[in-house]
Amino acid sequence: MKPTVRLYSNEMQWCSLNSDDPNDVARFRNIIDRRRKDLNGWVATVTLQSDDDKDYPYNERMKALSEIVNHVSRETHGDGVILFPGGWFYADKKEPCTTYNWAGKKIGELLGEIEERIFVCIGIDGRVSEYAKDQVGIAISKDGIDAMGRKFHPTAQEDGNIKPADDYLSEEGGKSRIFELNGVKYYMCVCYDTYGLG
Repeated sequence: MKPTVRLYSNEMQWCSLNSDDPNDVARFRNIIDRRRKDLNGWVATVTLQSDDDKDYPYNERMKALSEIVNHVSRETHGDGVILFPGGWFYADKKEPCTTYNWAGKKIGELLGEIEERIFVCIGIDGRVSEYAKDQVGIAISKDGIDAMGRKFHPTAQEDGNIKPADDYLSEEGGKSRIFELNGVKYYMCVCYDTYGLG
């Protein structure tokens, strides 16, 4: 007995296509090509190895971010999202909000020099204590800050030691944590937030 699997694309059941029929192969290829054109986007994830646990000055992080964004924009085609690590900027004992406007302006100006529509997502850590730190994710385009999300699902160690968002849809600084690029919506999670979505 063989299981039946029905796969749909654009309201068409395509599992019934015959892989030996050149016409069906062409139809399937057209479905995939149309879907790729509809999405017209990419996501690049940035990871960096640090030599130690020091917190890098803002100007060093902005210089690295600028080099990475320019490199990614040269190597890709079309619009997309560049996802930087959480804590990319470190506000130490200050609230993360002390960095919002500066980061939005600097990164927005950088992205304004690029023809494609690119979003840069960064994390800002602040109000650092012995036990925890406030964490905020920000999505920035050439228009400035488009979306922000404060961590809403703390770890056991952080519980009671950070200022979490009220819930998974809470705004931060008057901004939603959802942004849109070419019809695709992106939702910003910070660290353990993915565990709070279930």
